[in-house]
Amino acid sequence: MAEYSAPATLSSPGPDISFNPNPLSFPTGYHDPDMCSGLEKLGQVRAVTEDRPRTDGGIIYPRLLAPRQFVLGGTVLTGGGGVAAREGWLEDLADVLDALRAGGGTYVWVGAGGTYTVSGVFFDGSFQAPGKYLKKYQFALVADPPTVVIT
Repeated sequence: MAEYSAPATLSSPGPDISFNPNPLSFPTGYHDPDMCSGLEKLGQVRAVTEDRPRTDGGIIYPRLLAPRQFVLGGTVLTGGGGVAAREGWLEDLADVLDALRAGGGTYVWVGAGGTYTVSGVFFDGSFQAPGKYLKKYQFALVADPPTVVIT
């Protein structure tokens, strides 16, 4: 299972942004496992099949993994920095996500089992930052190839 509370970095061809820093520094995004999904499982299997002409059975082409889709979300912590710090961090996040529209990104987190890297990350276009005072964030990413490398 992915450790969503582990220190993580989302890198893009442009700017980068960190989550769950250790030691804690402000402002930052702190992932909430209840708002995250997709890193704890492989991408869906993609298999093309056809009926065999004039006989029983079918033709099954090589099975491939579909792109990995995952969602990250949490709370923006300002450490007393107020609205300006919160909005500044959300603008930084939006800049990173915008740079990831063309792909070429990497999501890395450091968990108990080592350093986990998902490469080929791009932003699929959905980003939310609801909440008036305690600001939350949530966004979806897609990775192709759908592999996680552990070092």
